[in-house]
Amino acid sequence: MCEKVFHPNSEFTKYNGTRLVPKLKQFGSMITGLALETSDMDLAVTNLNLPDRDTMIQGLELLSDELKSDSLIKNLHAITTAAIPVIKAEVDLNQLRRESLKEGEEFEDLPESLMLLKIDITFDDNLESGKYDVDDFYHYISGFTSPHMSLTQQPHNHSYYSAHYGSHFQQKSHQGLASCKLIKHYVEKYRCLKEVAIVMKQFLAKMGLNQPYLGGLSSYSTVLLIVAYMNRWSLQISRTLSPARLLMGFLDYFSYYFKVELQGIDVTNGGSFFDHPIPETNFVILDPINDQDNNTSKNSYMTRQILQSFRMAFNTLKQYKAQYINQMNPNITDNLLSVILETKTQ
Repeated sequence: MCEKVFHPNSEFTKYNGTRLVPKLKQFGSMITGLALETSDMDLAVTNLNLPDRDTMIQGLELLSDELKSDSLIKNLHAITTAAIPVIKAEVDLNQLRRESLKEGEEFEDLPESLMLLKIDITFDDNLESGKYDVDDFYHYISGFTSPHMSLTQQPHNHSYYSAHYGSHFQQKSHQGLASCKLIKHYVEKYRCLKEVAIVMKQFLAKMGLNQPYLGGLSSYSTVLLIVAYMNRWSLQISRTLSPARLLMGFLDYFSYYFKVELQGIDVTNGGSFFDHPIPETNFVILDPINDQDNNTSKNSYMTRQILQSFRMAFNTLKQYKAQYINQMNPNITDNLLSVILETKTQ
């Protein structure tokens, strides 16, 4: 469909005398292995010449108009005012399966709760912006030096970051594909991170604190918090680390020791926390892959509530664990996580 919308004679496919072939790439939690049952499918249109935001919006509207004519697509909305313009829609999986059936094949319809797959389609504008190639991953992990730091400055000179950029600096380019690759790296290399990240994502979703546009914490920011904690105490390859120990340690630290007014997060070069030169109100989580000084949690104005929910979860788990060990409460099941995941706590 992308090639149909952005044909060879289109301005979108012309770049420095060459013809670009647009591609559709999947990224996000379904690729990193951190998807929940309610997770959307994230798709990015890549390999187009998008020199500015207006051109990106024009391309998004063209694709949106084409998708509206597809009977598989339901509830489509093109949101051009978002920081990264996005097409939000749903795919009818039952209809898709019916159209894919071979003659004589039959299938049972999915239940109504599962029949619609939510998708988000964005446009990758990194072709024109001079960013690092997504596949050149080593820029994003150990050995990377921020372009805002001179060669004479030491890595993790956090006062330099914070003195120049508070909690409101902005991201201007699409980073979904690169951030997906980074998260996959952490999931593969950091022991127990996957299990704890999924638990924390589910917990924040249950608490209604997982939507950045409502002041919550994104999945990406959640993973960076866990990585920072693991980096701080070198837990990445600890042979004695278990998901339970990592979860309780993470919740304990962010409940009682982390000071959001005084500390920011930067995991670049294996880092963790840095001191703010002036007090902050919300999380400041520096993006290890963005050279435009992006605070991944810039919209997380519910930071206080998020930290309070961490404390509630930690205290609840600690209490129930003690009761379980001492057999004081016969109603407690073997799955202690159910006490914080299955019911939204007020």
